Amino acid sequence: MKIFYDGAIFLQQWKGGVNRIFEELSARLPGIESGVEMNLHRFPETFHRSLLKRECFMMPKLGAMLRKYDALSMPSKVNGFRPDIFHTTYYRMPESIKCRKVITVYDMIHEKFSKEFASPEKFLRLKKHCVANADQVIAISEHTKNDIVELYGTNPEKISVVHLAAGDTFKPANNEEKRALRQKYGTNRPFILYVGQRGGYKNFITLLKAFSIWKNKDEYELVCVGGKSWSSEEAGLISKNGLLDRIKLFGFMDDRELMALYSLAAAFVYPSKYEGFGIPLVEAMACGTPIVAANISSIPEIAGNAALYFDPDSEASLADAIHKVVFDENFKNSLIKNGFKRKESFNWDKTARETYDVYNKLLQG
Repeated sequence: MKIFYDGAIFLQQWKGGVNRIFEELSARLPGIESGVEMNLHRFPETFHRSLLKRECFMMPKLGAMLRKYDALSMPSKVNGFRPDIFHTTYYRMPESIKCRKVITVYDMIHEKFSKEFASPEKFLRLKKHCVANADQVIAISEHTKNDIVELYGTNPEKISVVHLAAGDTFKPANNEEKRALRQKYGTNRPFILYVGQRGGYKNFITLLKAFSIWKNKDEYELVCVGGKSWSSEEAGLISKNGLLDRIKLFGFMDDRELMALYSLAAAFVYPSKYEGFGIPLVEAMACGTPIVAANISSIPEIAGNAALYFDPDSEASLADAIHKVVFDENFKNSLIKNGFKRKESFNWDKTARETYDVYNKLLQG
């Protein structure tokens, strides 16, 4: 079986969950069956690897030029490889490609939260066109599959659900790893952890408000990973509630540092109002971190009995949930135990095997 992954996502972002999906798949699929041949295409490979710095590579004009050239040249590259399966990494489905076509739908955020995006109409038309013209659709959760059926009217038999996973790095950190992280980042107080983007549907503002009314906030910090600076709304709330010395913002962390941070956290909070899957949930479970999560979208499907759920529209509900997880030792330990057991259902080898099965079934059909 010959499989071609285009480089669309690698021209959209330098790092991210979608990048991780295709890097993991391309590394693991050849080991599933003999005769699997992969082409994970990154254009241009030399630019991506060495010649251009990240800031230069992602300049809007340069990025747009590269994406346009890549889109125009892609069909000939694919057909030259003569694959059995073309799997787009991010919503690109040239009609001239002569093989079976697969697309992964990660979420329906643009459809459900269109007001949070500037001029989403073009992207929405492209995405819907790709789904309609694919031979098979992969959804990363049952919830995402149901959303595709509801919003696009896609035949559910055309959609296969393949869950994602956390990286192999994520596990409980040892004492030396924890000590090194504390020394580097100054995380000497107990803390509540937030990981990811913070705007709009991510609902971070509700977490800020919940932390500000939590009666034990003076004993804890709120540590946030992701993003370079606070938004004006976030900064205003932090200042207004006197939280300047209680909240820390870290930018990018590699997996080993993030593993240690999860392992140190008193609780991991996931307040998002919508997720297609939610890889940080699995990362937290793998590190033995008790989870407080919004009771909405795919989150209960992934976290199951490893999380205490709250109303995402209520900061009081979130503050109460944080308090229970932090101070009820028996309940916290049950969440941790459930998390270790549940995370076994999510691993990249399983994701790769199920993805291969989707390809194989499509070719046999």
